[in-house]
Amino acid sequence: MYINLIGPYPYSKFALVENFWETGYGMPSFTLLGEKVIRFPFILYTSYPHELLHNWWGNSVYVDYEKGNWCEGLTAYMADHLMKEQQGKGADYRRNALQQYTNHVQDYNDFPIAEFRSRNNPAEAAIGYGKVMMANHMLRKEFGDENFINAYRKFYKEYKFKNASFDDIRKCFEDVVGADLRAFFHQWIIRKGAPEIELQSASVARRGNMYEIDFTLSQNQKEDLFDLRIPIAVYLENDNEVGLETIKFKERTRNYKLSFDKRPVRITVDPMFDVFRRLGLDEVPTTLSQAFGSRDAVLVLPKKSKSIKEYKAMADMWQQSQQVQGKTLEVAYDKDMDEIPQDKAVWILGYENKFAGYVNIIEKYKGYLLPETITRFENLNKSGAVVFVVPNPNNKEMPVCFIGSRIKKAIPGLVRKLPHYGKYGYLGFEGEAPTNVLKGGLPVINSPLTHEFKYDGANPVTNAILLPGKPLAE
Repeated sequence: MYINLIGPYPYSKFALVENFWETGYGMPSFTLLGEKVIRFPFILYTSYPHELLHNWWGNSVYVDYEKGNWCEGLTAYMADHLMKEQQGKGADYRRNALQQYTNHVQDYNDFPIAEFRSRNNPAEAAIGYGKVMMANHMLRKEFGDENFINAYRKFYKEYKFKNASFDDIRKCFEDVVGADLRAFFHQWIIRKGAPEIELQSASVARRGNMYEIDFTLSQNQKEDLFDLRIPIAVYLENDNEVGLETIKFKERTRNYKLSFDKRPVRITVDPMFDVFRRLGLDEVPTTLSQAFGSRDAVLVLPKKSKSIKEYKAMADMWQQSQQVQGKTLEVAYDKDMDEIPQDKAVWILGYENKFAGYVNIIEKYKGYLLPETITRFENLNKSGAVVFVVPNPNNKEMPVCFIGSRIKKAIPGLVRKLPHYGKYGYLGFEGEAPTNVLKGGLPVINSPLTHEFKYDGANPVTNAILLPGKPLAE
């Protein structure tokens, strides 16, 4: 697949070598993977192709580190993202990358892609892997698969066993597409930050035999404006296909009009997460990574719990981890607090915690989760461990995470495992190990970038489903 996509494999063999450390190192002609990871069947569609692809990007076309590390994000796009794209889940992967950036990157730790060298914390990963991955995706969407592939074939051919930079990638794209891309690369590579897009208003009116949608978009970030190309999905009444339009948007606020010969049912801005941007908190499910990524947080311990020693050890370890990253995690006891803070992230530990019922996840989401999921939650609440994170009911910008275990010996395992489940909104565990038996994301009830149109107080019916596009390679 990669030979057809990029060019000849640069070495005479490729070996997967089992390491006694849990590593994921990509070396010229071989990779070192840990003894646990190497036995997971999913590595064939995750870490293995990623390390294999590094023989093209990084181990034969070298990185000019003084000008920024381009190869990790490109490898993530052509390996991890491509594997998901082949499964029809490319949009989910992109949404997760945008969510990681939104959760972990703030004004105080943001930096341009050109300054990325290697990953040492979640913020650096969100920029050096996620943002670079999205920059490549936007290039592909703007110029098409054929031009995208040909540009990287040219890049590989010309810079094999040479140092290369983002400027060299830009020049290869310019030669292939016949356009000046300095503005694009400056905006996404040299400049830091991300746009924040809002659908301010949307309405529909009949004009003769046509229906005209009138909607307004705004860019709400504090930084300068971004020059964007944004996909708009329009769902039409009794239609099996979704109408897709791409609009140019580089103003602070702009009004748009689109016309259709059928009644519009719904409009969604950037429905497949094709644009690099900071996500709205109502747009995606709240996840553990949002709680771990918060700069200021408080962890509430259950003073009367029989497992207070284990919960306190969890708090101490996470507090140290957050401090290393320049974040603040205050540890307090429930007996010393009258109410949950609304201006920071909150961790509530233990079923005995007096704030354990602050958010009743079963009651709140029973109309949105499958009955079997609700039943599983109820059973694990009695005999296992449950973790979930939701927006604070009194401040949706701040997450509230609950962690409760009926098994005292399972708590140290949760300390180790939970940071690796950052993309999930709820988890369930059994046994002392503990073993994960339930995971998923709580659904978004109202997305701020979607508007439903009503006619005479009712929503018309549409049969349209937005299908994923063709993957970059088969």
